[in-house]
Amino acid sequence: MTVEAPRYEIVRRLAVGGMSEVFEARSSTGGELVLKRMLPRLARDPENVRAFLHEGALGARLTLLEAPNLVATRDHGTDADGPFIALELVRGAPLVDLVQRGRDGAEGASAPLEVTLFVVSAALAALTALHEAKDEDGAPLGIVHRDVNPANLLVGADGAVKLADLGIARSRLREGRTRTGVIKGKLDYLAPEQVTGSTVDARADLYAVGVLLFELSTGEPYLEAADDVALLRLAEAPELRLPSAVHGGAAPSMARLDAIARRALARFPEERFRSARQFREAIRALTSEEGDAAARAWLGARAAEEFTRAHGPSAVAPKAPADARRGTDSPRVGAGAGAPRRAWPWLALASAAALAAGMTAVLGSRGPGAAPAPAEPAAQSTPSSAAVDDAADAAPASAAPSGADAGAPLTVGTAAASPSSSASAPLPPARPSATILPTASTSADPELDALRASVAASKSRLAQKGLSAADLAPTDRAALARAESALAAGDAAAARSDVEAFGAAADGAAVDAAFVRAKLDRVGARIREAKARGVDTTGAEKRAAAALQSFLDRRYEATNVELDAILASLP
Repeated sequence: MTVEAPRYEIVRRLAVGGMSEVFEARSSTGGELVLKRMLPRLARDPENVRAFLHEGALGARLTLLEAPNLVATRDHGTDADGPFIALELVRGAPLVDLVQRGRDGAEGASAPLEVTLFVVSAALAALTALHEAKDEDGAPLGIVHRDVNPANLLVGADGAVKLADLGIARSRLREGRTRTGVIKGKLDYLAPEQVTGSTVDARADLYAVGVLLFELSTGEPYLEAADDVALLRLAEAPELRLPSAVHGGAAPSMARLDAIARRALARFPEERFRSARQFREAIRALTSEEGDAAARAWLGARAAEEFTRAHGPSAVAPKAPADARRGTDSPRVGAGAGAPRRAWPWLALASAAALAAGMTAVLGSRGPGAAPAPAEPAAQSTPSSAAVDDAADAAPASAAPSGADAGAPLTVGTAAASPSSSASAPLPPARPSATILPTASTSADPELDALRASVAASKSRLAQKGLSAADLAPTDRAALARAESALAAGDAAAARSDVEAFGAAADGAAVDAAFVRAKLDRVGARIREAKARGVDTTGAEKRAAAALQSFLDRRYEATNVELDAILASLP
């Protein structure tokens, strides 16, 4: 079978993420675009390839809808250099950068209300197209984006807002397990059902837009927590907050916004808007043509300013070496890669270590995320190259706007497809399923011997599950302590009931969601305590990111192993 030659000429490499490399490229007809390719080491895994090709096929299908608020997929497939996705170029910057610039200036923390409404309306227009998309036979595709956040909303220099990144989208085009190795959506924007592992449908995306609405209109994070573990628990059952509570309820427009936010941010999906279309109709009732025009001007001007601020004559990215195009794993590159992450200050986005994901690449801009994933080598900053978002923003971003010349603002909202479990930080080896044998009897009492053997067998059953007595509830640990004390004293009668209680606890112990949640809390508390004592907890926090990902992927045994390793590493 003949393998097709590469279709695109590489101009320069923009970024390298956990799953993909992103290039500025040129087609045979001279058209400029963004080319995303899988890292060769990951392309050997058929599951990774299927996930990557699913993203391309989904984007291509959606592009046929000609939805103006969705970043377009120009081409996808496999050639001699492996799987690829070609995406349009968006001239401008991610929303997360634009609002940060406003926050750093003298305009106040929140965006003007007309800007909030315009951005939310655009996001909902994109989701309407996404959620209502059908296949060639007219059957719904059942798409859920699952990663709506300010890093994946790209703003052009003309003020247009586009939703990027289908890297972790779910659809009927692809069945089977989803990719692992990336927290599916920023914790701040995950709907409660996403965090608890319940059934997720399109209304999870509406919840994320509700969070965006609150944060744009108030300039405050919707959820605030000390760390990612605490944020995860808070996101399971968040307390409803409304815009008027932040603004004191003085503005009538805030009161009208409250009714919309209350429904969008409802704890249970059935209490939210039925669809993105219905949500958008409620928003459009508060807008006007004059307000939309003002919002576009506000956004477009800042998109151009952000490019001008970051881009200059010396910010020309080096041309990608040939080996980067032919499959050699190369160091991560990107403006600000390895530097502190630029984020919307009031959004309380999860830490770079907590969210290993795709990328939103912005030529000439630091982008919404710039912290490298732990497994990748440190990057060299290149002012004009793209910011890598694979550790901070859990948001594989999909592409960006069309036609770029050398002097124009160019935003590349692409996403390195989410790293698979094979690409994530390696977990420590699981504890062996050791068989704990009773020691030789030192008494002449057969009942004492039998009770000691029962305790040893119960510990063995725990070990085979990857657990220890320390993982049990305090009452069960206390029963074991009393039993062992009574056995050491030779008092079989006193030990009997506690040995039975410990055995029942060992039989009932399971590494399930409830168990892992409780252990996550223990680990989070230990990390906070260690940090308060001045201990460097960077490594523990990075491992907590891997544990959070495993938990969200419902890999509870792997989560438990990682949490044990964290507890063992903390002083």
